[in-house]
Amino acid sequence: MEKQSDLLLDIQHLHTAYRLQGKFYDAADDINLTLKRDEILAIVGESGCGKSTIASSIIGLYDHKNTKVTGDILYNELNLVGLNESLFNKIRGDKIGMIFQDPLASLNPLMRVGDQVAETLEPITRNYIQQWKKIGLNVKLTTGRLIEFNSFYDKIQNDAKDVDVFMAAWSLASEPSPNDFYNEKAPFNFTRFVTKKNTQLLAEMDSQKAFNHKYRVDKFHEWQKYMNDEAYVVPTTNSYAITAVNSKITGYSLKPSDGNSLWYKVGYAK
Repeated sequence: MEKQSDLLLDIQHLHTAYRLQGKFYDAADDINLTLKRDEILAIVGESGCGKSTIASSIIGLYDHKNTKVTGDILYNELNLVGLNESLFNKIRGDKIGMIFQDPLASLNPLMRVGDQVAETLEPITRNYIQQWKKIGLNVKLTTGRLIEFNSFYDKIQNDAKDVDVFMAAWSLASEPSPNDFYNEKAPFNFTRFVTKKNTQLLAEMDSQKAFNHKYRVDKFHEWQKYMNDEAYVVPTTNSYAITAVNSKITGYSLKPSDGNSLWYKVGYAK
């Protein structure tokens, strides 16, 4: 029998059940295992046998309202079952961690979101720099690496002199007016591009005449051509979405102009 001090983890009679439609169903029943210091333990079993449930029970990552965990989970002689969240937060991540089955599908809770986004953008940015170098442009990162998210926007908003070109992203509602980004007084006009022609086109796009759909579309296209010719903002990514709609559904539309009244028009035809 192992001495208690030799054990890192001691699980006795662990029972975990999930509530579905008002009833609790067993996911792990009477689990007993021990893990010594410097020891590796593998739990092997078919899909759905409770491996992830045991791990989640140990680290306390479950819906406390709809999950019932009983028994003892002793970590360094501290029982984790029923441990309050403030104490658990001092252990979770620092002393005990969990790598999920598909770790790349979610963010790492131990890293800042900006740093994790930068991990993806860094190789893309390096590729841009290599391509620019091929055509004779000597482009360098301002600090030698991508800037932390908040620091980056602080530089952009305050017109940092060491920033000539930057890469960023924003999102808007359907069929927006580009006035929010590109007019001379727009707070998010970080390119600081202002011309008489650009201001005129943006104003016409949001004028009383723009209540005429054809006029508004024509002005949008005219502004888009002007923006493309001036190239003060260059798109680097694009995406498409495919929406499958049953043939018996009527009135469904993907037009931005129908966005606010979509479900009022949708029906079902036998």
